[in-house]
Amino acid sequence: MANQIAANFAIAGGEAAARATAEHIRQFWNSRMIAAMGDTSGLDPIAAAAFAQLRIDG
Repeated sequence: MANQIAANFAIAGGEAAARATAEHIRQFWNSRMIAAMGDTSGLDPIAAAAFAQLRIDG
């Protein structure tokens, strides 16, 4: 699902797409869903960057 969200925001490009993806996940996923994404190695680079941002922001 995170890859699909990232694909929708990819048009924004790089960092902006990652920020938009992170914001969408923050708004619509519960904390358990976010925490369950411990391994991001299989994610699209935008989705992986979004989860890195979510970890930084807390």
